[in-house]
Amino acid sequence: MSLHKAKRNADLVDLRSAEEAQGLERWTVDRRFGIRIPAGCLNRIIKLSQKADRVETGGILVGRYVSTHHCAEVTDVSGAPSDSKHSVSRFLRGILGLQRWLNRLWSKNGTYYLGEWHYHPYAEAVPSSMDEDEIEDIAKSANYQCPEPLLLIVGGDPHHDWHWRAFVWTADARLTELVDIPEHHLGQTP
Repeated sequence: MSLHKAKRNADLVDLRSAEEAQGLERWTVDRRFGIRIPAGCLNRIIKLSQKADRVETGGILVGRYVSTHHCAEVTDVSGAPSDSKHSVSRFLRGILGLQRWLNRLWSKNGTYYLGEWHYHPYAEAVPSSMDEDEIEDIAKSANYQCPEPLLLIVGGDPHHDWHWRAFVWTADARLTELVDIPEHHLGQTP
């Protein structure tokens, strides 16, 4: 897992790796499920993490699935709603304003809830047991209508060095990591 540098006072985060500059793409090892996140969404997440600094923060991932339904394409990310709870080791995402925002995105361009993102300040991007429980609850909830929610975690120092890890709660009820598969192993991207 590589670490990346960012400029503290830039309007846009300097996504230094070629991969991040073009977005992030991760897959399950068997390539049955993937996620694509454009650089603009990654940039927004880092800026929100920089603002939060030493407390956890997060939001939701919005987008759509490709026609074959095996890859989620993130098109937007939210910040933390105002009723969210933040601490140095815990983030509980609130709900204020999210449904109205989701409804607007759905009617404007047909995008919808895909999962959650959050930031582990100055720590590894490893899901806690609470993170896993929350994603499982979302998968089982009829309110979300998202049986395989995504979880994107950014860890480290958002001002200088950070790293990403992505996960999906699969239909067989387990959290599975989505990993970077080098392009020469991918063949043609599905």
